[in-house]
Amino acid sequence: FAQLRAEHIILFRKSLEEGRLTGRVMGQSTINRKLAVVKSFFTWLKTNHVVGNNPAEHVKGYPQTQESSLKGLSDEEAKRILLLPNLNKRAGALHSAILHLLLYLGVRKSELLGLKMGDLDEERGVSVIKVRGKGHRVRILPTTERVRAALEHYFMACGRDKALKEEPLFIPTKNPRSGMTLKMMNPNAITYIVIRYAKKAGILKKVSPHSCRATCISNALDKRATHRSVQHLAGWSTPLMIQRYDKRREDLKN
Repeated sequence: FAQLRAEHIILFRKSLEEGRLTGRVMGQSTINRKLAVVKSFFTWLKTNHVVGNNPAEHVKGYPQTQESSLKGLSDEEAKRILLLPNLNKRAGALHSAILHLLLYLGVRKSELLGLKMGDLDEERGVSVIKVRGKGHRVRILPTTERVRAALEHYFMACGRDKALKEEPLFIPTKNPRSGMTLKMMNPNAITYIVIRYAKKAGILKKVSPHSCRATCISNALDKRATHRSVQHLAGWSTPLMIQRYDKRREDLKN
């Protein structure tokens, strides 16, 4: 480590830009994240007297942009997706509940997977759900009537007991490998569900669970929700992310 210089970090960045390490060209934001990791690691080495200086300190990444390539969904597209799951089947009931939480509450995939049965609660007569976000911050979000209906149907169809507070909220309906279903769902399963129903709805653009989050936030902004309430909904520590996630920009028509 002591032999490394700034030019080595620059060459590392260039290899990421050209895709020489992985065989594929990386996006600017991905390269910035990897550079941030290297800088943080060398800061730690310097603090612990392993190296005398941080060679990555003055190596710049790409300029940050408030835009992202993430695509949100229109209201019509979101409606089509929500109507597709077969509610007469256990898997369809599970998928419907997941899609409702993603589109109505804008939760991150990791937050969705971390939900427990005990996170469903009531405060001041309002049905709420407690979401654990980044930095272990907990935010309390009200559940709409449609979200509650989707969850109740899922509980009934899959025989879930709401009294078992520590069980994961969403569990697989089947697991052919081990035969165990009482466990947290695989993150890839959430991505698969979103992509599957988007294709069935005739949506050709690239979508992901995060597209549902962008859709929820854009929808809230379109309906004139305050930036403070949108910030709380999304679980951000700063309102600066709002512009990055506003994918519809209805105000541009005015």
